[in-house]
Amino acid sequence: MAKNQNECAARIVEVVPTVMRHLRANIRSQKTLQFTIPQFRVLTYLHHHGQATLSELAGSQGVSLPTMSKLVGSLVQRKLVAREGHGADRRKLKLELSTEGQHAHDSTLENTRDFVAAKIADLTDDQQDAILNGMILLLGVFEPARVKAEVA
Repeated sequence: MAKNQNECAARIVEVVPTVMRHLRANIRSQKTLQFTIPQFRVLTYLHHHGQATLSELAGSQGVSLPTMSKLVGSLVQRKLVAREGHGADRRKLKLELSTEGQHAHDSTLENTRDFVAAKIADLTDDQQDAILNGMILLLGVFEPARVKAEVA
């Protein structure tokens, strides 16, 4: 690898976990709607996809079915996710955000965006543009189809 490529990779690996630690702390500190990052990621997945099976959620988050079942069970118990369907095989049930879940997702997302906006408030417009361009580049590297869909 080229020197610049190595330095870039090292900084991404160093910075992303630091940013995630701050986001996780902010999400967990919200007084009324406390979530773990995995719970919030499930709410976000359902927000974007409408409905999903337990298997789809587990695959999207890279966890086992039992782990996802427990995670979803806690969200169902809090009335943030609704189960739709019948049968003994819970993996075939359709899961979707309840009205409360949609509100919780939106509120948490807005609060977290406000938190990040406050962190970058003192940066110049050029610095903020550099971060924005860097995020678009990173997304294009790790999820190119998503960048193409956003541009279209």
